[in-house]
Amino acid sequence: MVQIPLVGATFLALTFATAAPAQEPTVPFVLQRLDMALTVNFSEHTIDGSAVLQLRNYTSGPVARVPLQVGRLMEVTNARDAAGNSLKFTQDVVRFSDWPARQMDQVWIELPAALAAGQSTSVEVKWNGTLTPYTETGMLYVRERIDSAFTILREETGAFPVVGVPSRAAMRKAPREDFEYHVRVTVPAYEVAALGGRLVSRTTNGSSVTYEYQSRGSAPFVNIPVAPYGLLQRDGVRVYYLRADSVGAASTLLGATRGLSLLAEWFGPMGDTLDLAIMEIPSGYGSQSNLRSGIIQSAAAFQNKERLGELYHELSHLWNAPLQDRPSPRWEEGLASFLEELMAEKIDGAVNAQAAAQKYASTVVQRFGRDTANQRLAFADYGRAGKTDYSYSVGHLLFSVLYETLGQENFNRAVGGYYQQYRLTGATTRQFVDYVKQHSPYDLSELFNDWMYTTKWYDRLKQGETIQRMAATYRKAT
Repeated sequence: MVQIPLVGATFLALTFATAAPAQEPTVPFVLQRLDMALTVNFSEHTIDGSAVLQLRNYTSGPVARVPLQVGRLMEVTNARDAAGNSLKFTQDVVRFSDWPARQMDQVWIELPAALAAGQSTSVEVKWNGTLTPYTETGMLYVRERIDSAFTILREETGAFPVVGVPSRAAMRKAPREDFEYHVRVTVPAYEVAALGGRLVSRTTNGSSVTYEYQSRGSAPFVNIPVAPYGLLQRDGVRVYYLRADSVGAASTLLGATRGLSLLAEWFGPMGDTLDLAIMEIPSGYGSQSNLRSGIIQSAAAFQNKERLGELYHELSHLWNAPLQDRPSPRWEEGLASFLEELMAEKIDGAVNAQAAAQKYASTVVQRFGRDTANQRLAFADYGRAGKTDYSYSVGHLLFSVLYETLGQENFNRAVGGYYQQYRLTGATTRQFVDYVKQHSPYDLSELFNDWMYTTKWYDRLKQGETIQRMAATYRKAT
């Protein structure tokens, strides 16, 4: 660990979270651009990397230190400013103050001068080390290791530096903005490094190969799966698949093209050039979706046609306007959970989505019946309370009720119109609710009061009221 003495009251005044040990840290920067080069060494199970992070001080005052994090088995070896001058830094493996099972190597980099509010700076960082799972934190999907069969490099394990402090609450409150990226990944020649951006080049150097990717515009995250992938592509969709799942890859490509077409029919044009990478990952590693970052998709959707709904779930996220709530209740996950079943019904002839939702309602009631605190927590407050795991289930039912209330045509017009209006600027939950209410033939005040701002939905379901019956009640509202 590099030790740097703290000197001077002025320095302390300009540095976050050092003046008072009991004070919670804050995250004073947002990432604007990431330029990164990584080398994955499978024989040594290590990563060596260098990255230039362009950062903006979004706070109202000057900031003297940059807080970064890498994985707990990683170590930063060098830090420089934009002019190439060495920067002093400290680092140590620490526990999150409000999430003790979560450990990261916390790095504090001293800037040569305090950065004024609204100004940007660049910091170059070099690091190395290995990956380790974080399943003990409750993030059961974060199970990556450096393995030639499959490796994924993403921010959850600190495979590369991310702006952050050891406080879950502070990280949730911190603003996030989409950023541009330029990434080079060097791997053995038998491996493929996939990413959602534009493939600029593939350069072979003896027994290794370097993949170079450039983002198409700004993106919210970077996921880099590495495996001996095969590739299928058509009509702006690229499918990177694990070799054992070549048949499933063809079904996935077909499902993706059909799903994208149906979503465009329902909600209007996506509003961007279609250049989508779908990257298969082993089951249990989670899934995530963005047009410019790509889709990491669980192998289950490749191996079983009946689970293509999981792919439809991720595709539907391409029609999400950025949510501006900090922290967000993540109601868009509920929308995606509803749409995955509706799309499976329309595309694949799967079980009736509304009938399935009604059966699902009883499961949700039983689950909430075991936790009285959840019975009093409104959906709109899930982000603040750290309860967004429930956003999928409660949101699924909310949008099932909304769909039954409005009918397909009005539902598509409301949800699609909201996306078209806010896809570039983003919006809050309140703006979403207001938009849907303003573009409904019915007064939806009671519906959103029941489902978004109170827990009356739970009482109604507990009393045996069906989704269809509730929808009929909401349609009568004037």
